[in-house]
Amino acid sequence: MLFSAELHIVTSVEIRAIEALGFSFSGSSMAADDFTNAFFPNFNLLVAVRTIDTLLSSTTASGISKEILLIEVPSPSVEIRYYSQDWSDKDLGLALVRTFTLENAKPVVDHEFFRLPRSYRRKGIARKVLTALFQQYVNMGAKKILIFAALEDGGYVWATQYFLAVDPAEVATILTRAQAELLPAEFNLVKRIYDHYYAQHIGGQSFPMYAWAALPFMEPILRKSKWHGAVDLTNPKEFSNFVGNAIG
Repeated sequence: MLFSAELHIVTSVEIRAIEALGFSFSGSSMAADDFTNAFFPNFNLLVAVRTIDTLLSSTTASGISKEILLIEVPSPSVEIRYYSQDWSDKDLGLALVRTFTLENAKPVVDHEFFRLPRSYRRKGIARKVLTALFQQYVNMGAKKILIFAALEDGGYVWATQYFLAVDPAEVATILTRAQAELLPAEFNLVKRIYDHYYAQHIGGQSFPMYAWAALPFMEPILRKSKWHGAVDLTNPKEFSNFVGNAIG
């Protein structure tokens, strides 16, 4: 799947259309269209939130809160919050939070939280949401996507989508669990991947978690794991791997 950057200027008409969908704006004294155009140019906010609403609204019978926070200081950011009243329920809850910040004047996207009601998981909904939002990442020229793999199954799912682990201590914790739970021959394969990477990247912040996810016996361990990850969208290989495995 190919993604090409698209130019866009947010208008006051689009902001009113977003509000008509039930979204509220807060946090900035600037008009929402001026704020977005000034700090996150080419971000088609209407398309992004309309897609979120279309794909997620039918997954819950609970009331839904729809919020967009525009923060000016200490650094400009946009935070989209879309969540059901029972969002904390592991089986019924719905919640999506995406935060866009600036790092050296380039956008960074944080996939802070995403939960689907259990009956709607593994139906391709998450991929559709990601694909639609990823187009906006490309439009804005985002440099990086950040995640924290902590929710149920997230440690495995994000690994299969080629997010790279950025904290060596978290990777070491997973390795320790693998040693305790796997057969010696299985653990040797896991350790080999670990040793090979860190021998070449002392203190490295891009451990290929997907290499562990490719080992069937590591799936249950990764599903129980917690780790911080990232994809560097300025790196052609990481960009291609992410698009091919998370979206394509």
